Amino acid sequence: MADQPNVRTPSRRSFLAAGSTLLGGFGLGLLNPGTSSAAERAGAPAGRTAEELAAYRPVAVSSTAYAPTPGAFVVDRLASPGVRGTGWRAADGDPQLIAVDLQAECQVTSIRLTFEAADGDPVFVPPSTGNPNEGTTGKEILSSYARDFVVETSRDNRSWTTVHHATDGTGGVVNIDLAAPVAARWVRMTARKRSGSNPLGLNGFEVYGVEPGHRPSATGWTGWGTHHHEAPALEVAADGTVPLESGWTLTLDDWAGGEGADLSRTSVDTSGWLPATVPGTVLASLVEQGHLPDPVAGLNNLRVPEALSRHSWWYKRDFDLPRGLRTGPGRRVWLEFDGVNHQADIWLNGQHVGGLTYPFARSAHDVTSLLAERGGQALAVKITPMPVPGSPGDKGPAGSSWVDAGAQMMNLNSPTYLASSGWRCPPAARCCGWSRTTARGPWPGDGRAPERRRSGRLRHDCDLTGTAPPHGSGTVGAMTRVQPTGDARPSRDARPTKGARATRDAEPSNGAQPSKGAQPSKGARPSKGARPTGDARPSEGARPYGAGRPHLPALDGLRGVAIAGVLLFHTGHLSGGFLGVDLFFALSGHLITDLLLREIEATGTVSPAAFWGRRIRRLLPALAAMLAGVTVLVRVVGPPDLVRTTLADGPWVQVNLVNWHLLAESASYWDRFGAARVFEHLWSIAVEEQFYLVWPLLLLLIARRGRRAGDRAAVAARRVGHRVAVTAAVGSAVSLALMVALADPADPTRVYTGTDTRAFSLLLGALVATPPARAVVARAAGRWAGAASAALAAGLGTAWWLVDGVTAPWLFTGGLFAHSLASALLVGLCVRAPRTPVARILALRPLRWLGLISYSLYLWHWPVFVLLSPQRTGLGGWARTGVVCAVSIGLAALSKYLVEDPIRFRVTWAGGRRGVLAFAAVMAGLAVLWSAPPAPAPAPIDVTDLG
Repeated sequence: MADQPNVRTPSRRSFLAAGSTLLGGFGLGLLNPGTSSAAERAGAPAGRTAEELAAYRPVAVSSTAYAPTPGAFVVDRLASPGVRGTGWRAADGDPQLIAVDLQAECQVTSIRLTFEAADGDPVFVPPSTGNPNEGTTGKEILSSYARDFVVETSRDNRSWTTVHHATDGTGGVVNIDLAAPVAARWVRMTARKRSGSNPLGLNGFEVYGVEPGHRPSATGWTGWGTHHHEAPALEVAADGTVPLESGWTLTLDDWAGGEGADLSRTSVDTSGWLPATVPGTVLASLVEQGHLPDPVAGLNNLRVPEALSRHSWWYKRDFDLPRGLRTGPGRRVWLEFDGVNHQADIWLNGQHVGGLTYPFARSAHDVTSLLAERGGQALAVKITPMPVPGSPGDKGPAGSSWVDAGAQMMNLNSPTYLASSGWRCPPAARCCGWSRTTARGPWPGDGRAPERRRSGRLRHDCDLTGTAPPHGSGTVGAMTRVQPTGDARPSRDARPTKGARATRDAEPSNGAQPSKGAQPSKGARPSKGARPTGDARPSEGARPYGAGRPHLPALDGLRGVAIAGVLLFHTGHLSGGFLGVDLFFALSGHLITDLLLREIEATGTVSPAAFWGRRIRRLLPALAAMLAGVTVLVRVVGPPDLVRTTLADGPWVQVNLVNWHLLAESASYWDRFGAARVFEHLWSIAVEEQFYLVWPLLLLLIARRGRRAGDRAAVAARRVGHRVAVTAAVGSAVSLALMVALADPADPTRVYTGTDTRAFSLLLGALVATPPARAVVARAAGRWAGAASAALAAGLGTAWWLVDGVTAPWLFTGGLFAHSLASALLVGLCVRAPRTPVARILALRPLRWLGLISYSLYLWHWPVFVLLSPQRTGLGGWARTGVVCAVSIGLAALSKYLVEDPIRFRVTWAGGRRGVLAFAAVMAGLAVLWSAPPAPAPAPIDVTDLG
């Protein structure tokens, strides 16, 4: 880890005197190593790609407040605002200075500063009772940000050039794009005035640009390297259990590249994961691998980040069942956990096994039906620490306890020394993990356990965040066992560790209630007053490959603007509002491509099945609910012609081909006088779904062809990003050429709703998401991002106000392409510069909320518009518009909060094998809906009076 020459190291006495309130505000950031990928930073010289230059480089600071906050933590690739970040904290007083030595003259193009605090954050206020620890949960912001600060560069560390000066800083993430590359070896920030009385806190100092041909190599505690993990084969112990004590790897939740269903696969690449020291803790693994110093030696505890006790960690172990473990009809296999603290979420072969929540908990899980019949097994366990750091005392399922029990030494909260996450941790420590994991071979079919058996085997000893044991002392254990029986009884000889509590199988990954009928381990006797629990939830909004990027409210606002335009177009108040669909396309293409590229960066490949599963969980529930509801309603109140078209269109909607079906039916999108069809607006959903089907396969092919032997992950990801950019650009050009060639001025429906001729709208969004395009956007916009965003927004708004699709044939010979390109660039600028005036307007709460329900609102608004016709309601103009919008928004909100979100985030049956069965059941139910009862026969035509 880079060090700084002039840091004042606090004494142990001053460190202990600092108390838990000072230490409670530090933790681990949300960014993966290299999340701010090189290419997304500001412009590099032609032909060169901007890279992060400051990582692990030497840092010098004017002062340090207290441990563990050395200046080197600002360049450890864990930059994130808030208490989960890890970084430098200065001593009291202004000014304060921090400088990073790039160790060679580089071309600097941009700088990113990440303050722990941001404007509006709650700040910890010391209590007036005299107890400095009273009233804190460890989550309050204990630092200030710089209101007035200067960023300078130097080539000789003597003369400095100012490249940025801010007098109205608001903290959080500050992106500084230089107008032109600057040659520099040193970059420093001087904070002249803080936002408050707390010390200055900086969680990240990132410098982007192009390095020269050679620089000294540098690495830090987050640089784990690449490992070839070959777990030893398992063996059946004498008591029939199978120890799982070795062969485990671990990684931070934000770096795992997915969730349990994705990670519990034998195909997951763990070469970048850390080999796990078993038994032990995460800190023990890092110490054993030489990434962090032993915290019990000297003052090393002051150099260990609290990040270890702030984040969840994933453990993974692939294995083959040993031949001696008999499986077959009438036999059950159980997976047992003992001593987990604080929360475990367990996955096997893509299926959620269960979970447990409580200090030093134990549980048993029947995994018989989840074991793969052929090939290997994959076990992934997510360990989540206490949600409330507080004191190291015992805690309930909510993670809370009396913050300070009154002792002025041991309860002073040094999480780097006391806090731990792992299996069978000392009761005095804050632990997360488990102590024993065992696979016990199948018990006989009568379900009776053997009279005598030792406490678990198939033991998987894994460690978690926390204190490493002293050298020469015994280690703390971790064991997982799989055992066969008809119930969840562990060994009678097994006894819970002190303070152990039985738990039900929880669903910590999505907040679902415990599985019905799940029982705690029979041998686990809870401590007095213990209560089973099973409703723990992780951070809201967790999603695969998404943790490394902050949520951008402006993108929700863009969705809100797009759906508002479509609503106003269909109600006759905005002639160009149909262009909102193009904005949707560009945004979808950008987000999906960014997601897939991050998956490639994290794993080296793409899992189409996992991607499609996420898309199905995201899109199908609301669509199925709308299809069923509208179809039933049309059958009840609709005229026969509408019933017939609804039943005829429904199957094509179900298989995502309705756009081609409508074209085959010669149903013109622009025919304002023809009979309306309640599902005709779903042509755009079909186009997107067809894109979602093909695009991941293309990226999978590109990722496979882009890998070369010996490549570093970053190099391979960069090459893949360039190839994806070329593919998206060429695809966009081909799609535009098809639109121009096939456009019919009399009726442009074919080119407007055809997947081939509309693909450019999605592909342009995808193009802007690639690293080369992000670099181009950065160079083109630079410090003019605000003006560029305003110009693009004004241009789009003007087009929406003036364009009429019926009388503007130029739209289909390049106009739609230009609009889609502008939309994609606006999306890219909102991602790159989220603090521009346009982005701030888009982030307004009403627009964001409208964007959050935009998918369901799009599904429902057109059927409502058709069914609430002027003839049925007696309304017209803005009165009818108000009714249509109110009903549509109400139905969309119900759909989101009662259908979309629960299935997407909280139910277990929507994933894995049960998810496949649920999907098949829904598809079968919809098929029945279209066919029974039959559609009404067309009305007979009387021709007797003709001629």
